[in-house]
Amino acid sequence: MNWFYYDQQGQKIGPITDLELRELIDQGLILPDTKLETDTGHSGKARQVPGLFASAGQNAPAGAEAYCTHCGSPVARQAAVCLSCGCRPDTSNKFCRACGAVMSPEQIVCVRCGTPVQSGQAPHGNGSEGEDIPDYMGWAIAEMLLCNFVFGIFAIVYASGANSAKEAGDYAAARKKAIVAGRWVWAGVWLTIISAVMVIGILALAAGNL
Repeated sequence: MNWFYYDQQGQKIGPITDLELRELIDQGLILPDTKLETDTGHSGKARQVPGLFASAGQNAPAGAEAYCTHCGSPVARQAAVCLSCGCRPDTSNKFCRACGAVMSPEQIVCVRCGTPVQSGQAPHGNGSEGEDIPDYMGWAIAEMLLCNFVFGIFAIVYASGANSAKEAGDYAAARKKAIVAGRWVWAGVWLTIISAVMVIGILALAAGNL
């Protein structure tokens, strides 16, 4: 998402990225009462953006020792829940745990403070990086070739999506797509079995009437 801001003369400036926005805050060019707009049409005061000034190192409450990795708000290091977003504060890498800077999914260290992504943090999304999520790709291909071509195609599509999401680090999406792929596989298998039983029954009846 890109941002626009209005300077003291009321001139609209932008677009700027999240990182550039926080750099301007650090430089004192954007203040809590500065008007911001997004490229999606939303507007408001800078202080109304959750975690914006907190993640830039300003207005942090007394006793704050870390930052929520979901929203960038300051939290106590031992806090189990972020009071700003309601998430567990150490299970993402959208924001740096040490300084609150915005981070991209590919980063393994914070470019502002040099803190590495903690091993307990998951990339953008829910789930554990080491989690074994079956994609049912082998079953899907076998179903397409041996059982039900149409259902097999659908299973392959979702299995491929599960693999892509897992490679991107979005384990929640990978799990959901893998579940759907498995359902297509088993739906095709059961449909094939039921169809085979019906054909056998019809042939048996036909043979009995001869």
